[in-house]
Amino acid sequence: SPEARERGVRLSVRQLIQDQQSDRAPILAAQVAANDAERADLVALTGLELLRAGMTEAATRAAVEAEAVYLPKTPEKGKEKDKSPPVPPLRANVVALAVALDRKPPEPGKDLAERDAALYGRVAGLAQVGKLDEARQAVGQASTASAKLVAAIRLVDAVAKPSADDLNAAIAALGTVDMRPLEWDLLRLVEACMIEPDKSENVETVLGKFATREMQQWAALSALRLKAQRSQYALDLAQVEKIPADSAAGLLARLEAARQNTWADQGWASKISTWEEAPRAFGSLGVALGLQGARER
Repeated sequence: SPEARERGVRLSVRQLIQDQQSDRAPILAAQVAANDAERADLVALTGLELLRAGMTEAATRAAVEAEAVYLPKTPEKGKEKDKSPPVPPLRANVVALAVALDRKPPEPGKDLAERDAALYGRVAGLAQVGKLDEARQAVGQASTASAKLVAAIRLVDAVAKPSADDLNAAIAALGTVDMRPLEWDLLRLVEACMIEPDKSENVETVLGKFATREMQQWAALSALRLKAQRSQYALDLAQVEKIPADSAAGLLARLEAARQNTWADQGWASKISTWEEAPRAFGSLGVALGLQGARER
């Protein structure tokens, strides 16, 4: 899905930046996009990550490339002169990067989805550069309950450490909104809640809002990974066992637990011998990774 590709690009770009290979980021984004609108969105997403890492010049180049998709196009030769090629629908990351760089973003079309995308982008762009009061005001301009929820999530997702008030506002906006089309946004909210480790009740609240079992399990896995990355201690297996072992997320959760717990205490590794065959196989891989040392934090 486009949402899965966006998440994959985001995580990959962060790793490329960490590995000092940021020049590959826009190329990766362009390669996985399904169409011009998605290419612009993913290239702009790389720009946001580059900007987050302090690479303003590279982020500006990404903005120019993303915005070029929305420039007026010359009609193809032989076509009627008054029929220009259609402009792709505007996406949120294109607007967010332009706003964050204090550039003029492309104008949205008349379609509600484009206007909402422009709103989400404005909120995220303002929040990323620390203009939180303006971002909060923009959230209040949402025309529907679901748009307000997404905008509130984009605000807490765009900052390194969201405030308790902004997190609470996003959680309060969950209300009775239909979550089926918003599960990828809920995943962002779970990860934002994990930044404050003592707010685990918020994570449980958000996990309870997922409409599908698969996405709920994947969000729980993401929360578990973040907890492991930010902790020096073993994971509580009771938390791991909440994710069923007969799912992909459940198997990966057991890998993460074995990795973290073996690193924290090498004597723990023997505990996987009592696991069923498939979890034991993933647990063995986790043990091997844990014996190699601590993960990058």
